[in-house]
Amino acid sequence: MPVIADLLEAYEAEGIDISTGLNSWHLKNCAEAPFTWFMRDGKSLTQGLGIALQEVYLVECLLSAWRPKRMLVIGNSYGWSTVALALANPEGRTLGLDTGANVQSVAGIHLTNKIAKKRGLDCYAVAAASPGGVAPTVARELKGPVEFAFIDGEHTREALARDLAAVRDVATPDCVYLCHDVLNFDLRPTVAEFAERHDLAFDVLTRTPSGMAIVRPREGTATGLERAIHAFAGSEDLFRRWVAQPPA
Repeated sequence: MPVIADLLEAYEAEGIDISTGLNSWHLKNCAEAPFTWFMRDGKSLTQGLGIALQEVYLVECLLSAWRPKRMLVIGNSYGWSTVALALANPEGRTLGLDTGANVQSVAGIHLTNKIAKKRGLDCYAVAAASPGGVAPTVARELKGPVEFAFIDGEHTREALARDLAAVRDVATPDCVYLCHDVLNFDLRPTVAEFAERHDLAFDVLTRTPSGMAIVRPREGTATGLERAIHAFAGSEDLFRRWVAQPPA
């Protein structure tokens, strides 16, 4: 069931205006236009942007036929992706991690928990830094291995490698890993290396604004999940040819 209306209402109820899914061409080619901005009185509340409208739709599609019991978010920011996951899979438990290292991070953790409580969601955000804080926080809050992880932390190859390794240590063998901003920050080699090391399949989701990537087992993945992945992945070869020489 679509969650975007509930997601918007949850933030608007807290006096936050949401800007998301805009066309960059309309905003002087601003690359961040499609992503989610949290606004009050015409000003952005945080430097950390939420996943784009198309990416919320991706989450809905992934979770429509597959219901993981325990979900982990690394990089909670203002809670947009954490709350979206909880709304899309209310039967599961969702845990959001953020560093708590600055005022915005702390505000985002409080906001996430306030929204979750109001909406009756099994969802909680805490201050914990990856990679060191992942294992103890998962043990305390999820009380079981991670089945789905959304990684949206520091966008460097080194940081993503550490995040993936930290989650792998507390995950089920068939855990699914969804990574944000893979194409936007040239993180594909890190995802490919992780998948190869653990004999996992991966796809770059070229039909998402940030160029997400998803990693999962080579066999036994739910049919509905594979169909959703195909819908958002398309042909990576076609994408690269398009980038190299856009059609007239």
